[in-house]
Amino acid sequence: MWGGRFETKPAEIMEEINASISSFIPKPHTPFQWEAMNDRETIRAKHSYIRSFRKSGALKLKFHDVDVSYLEAVFSRGDRRLHRSLLKAREMGMRMDSWGELLDMNRWGEVFQETGVDPDWYALRERSTSEILPWDMIGMKIPAEHLAKEKTRAYAAMKTINQAFSSSPPPPRTGPGRPHLSR
Repeated sequence: MWGGRFETKPAEIMEEINASISSFIPKPHTPFQWEAMNDRETIRAKHSYIRSFRKSGALKLKFHDVDVSYLEAVFSRGDRRLHRSLLKAREMGMRMDSWGELLDMNRWGEVFQETGVDPDWYALRERSTSEILPWDMIGMKIPAEHLAKEKTRAYAAMKTINQAFSSSPPPPRTGPGRPHLSR
C-alpha cells in the first residue's frame, strides 16, 4: 500500500495534476514595479522549455496566454496617454478581448499605431527607481523607498519579515543595547 511520505502511487491509480503557469508581469506598488517584462518570444520559448520536462500525461500544464499577459502589462503600467488607445479599441468594436477567440493582436497593433503609442515602452522597459511613475500620485501606505529596498533584498535572496507595515505589534526586542521588556 502506498502512503509513505516518499513513496509514489502506482501508475494505474495516478491522479491528474494541473499546473497553471503565468508570465511575470510587473505591477504597480510592488517591489518589482520597475522591472521589464520579458518579450513575447522569450516567454513562448520559456513555455516550450517547461513543456519539454513534462514526462507524464497525468501532468496538465496550463499557460496564461502570452498576448493577454503582454496587454495586461501595457495597461497596468500605462499612463494617461493610453486613453486614446482604449477609446480607439472601443470604436473598433474590440470588447472582451481577453477571451481567446476574440483577441486579435493585429488589431491591437493597429490601435497602438493609429494612436501613436509604443506598447513596448510600457511593458518591456525597465525603469529606474528614481523615475516618477504614473501611479505615484496614488497615496499608498508603503513608500517607494521601502519597495526599492525590498527589490534589492529579493535579488539578494534575503528573507523579509515585514513589521513596518503590519497591523499587529512587533515582537519585543531584547539584546545588547535594547531594553528588556517586562511582562
